[in-house]
Amino acid sequence: MLLAVPATSPLAHEDSTLEHAAWVVNSRGADDGELARRACALQGFVPDIRHYADSLDLMAAMVAAGLGVALVPALVSPHPGVVLRPFPGPPLWRRASALARPGRRTWPPATLIVDAVAQSVA
Repeated sequence: MLLAVPATSPLAHEDSTLEHAAWVVNSRGADDGELARRACALQGFVPDIRHYADSLDLMAAMVAAGLGVALVPALVSPHPGVVLRPFPGPPLWRRASALARPGRRTWPPATLIVDAVAQSVA
């Protein structure tokens, strides 16, 4: 996981503090907000979660617009106006799984996606 910050913000520098930053988290489940809360707790503060978005593209656009910072997967595509930097402290990671119906793992579209994701994280 990486920290997405507005490129024009002082937060784009790794030595800047995140304690007073606004946060953008995924709205599709509570896990992104929980990850932000736990990661920030390790740094001694509670994140100010102000915005929720239902896609990584929308989250990146909100960060680029200066509405906050966000935790994003390391395999996310770069977005104009956003700097990706390591989160301070211990590395953050998430586990992802790919499931397919029996007999469909060798289906070419499924194979393409699973292999591409596995290669990008290797």
